[in-house]
Amino acid sequence: MVKTYAIYFFLIIVLLFPLWGNGQNSFVTFELIGPEGNVCQGKTLGIIATLTDEYQNYSNFEWGGDAKNYREIRNDIAIVNTETPGEKILQFTLNIDSLTKLDTTISISILPKPSVKLSRKGKNIIATEVKNEALVSYRWIYDGQVLPDESSNNLSNPKPGWYRVVVTNSNGCRATSDEIAVN
Repeated sequence: MVKTYAIYFFLIIVLLFPLWGNGQNSFVTFELIGPEGNVCQGKTLGIIATLTDEYQNYSNFEWGGDAKNYREIRNDIAIVNTETPGEKILQFTLNIDSLTKLDTTISISILPKPSVKLSRKGKNIIATEVKNEALVSYRWIYDGQVLPDESSNNLSNPKPGWYRVVVTNSNGCRATSDEIAVN
């Protein structure tokens, strides 16, 4: 009885072993063109697909998956749609012949950009987070010029003119507020 199970086990291993590596062969590499590391909402990000040496002679490939994850596709370059935050899964398929295809996916995380609103409170301008997220830096701009000494969420006693603030959240993503006028 033990011998019978051993034979079945051996046959299962021998028959299934060739399938274990299926799809593991790397046929393409991806190079990101754009921001290094995390990708913030609204930034441009391109992905170049380069076939490995073994597959260089094949030219029939396509980008696939959910079309809303792409802004544009140009041959071996895919421009990712970064307008909405979240995970974007892009599929790349190499067609070897009518029966053989190699598929792989690449996953890109789009981080949300912050949102900030300016308001007046007495003689101050206050920058308030709209999405209840941690803002880690503030850079105030007065009539198009950066105010180097102002780095808090509160601008005290501003002079007449136009103000806006550039904020950065804990992910390193930036956003600019609408302008507010001081008379």
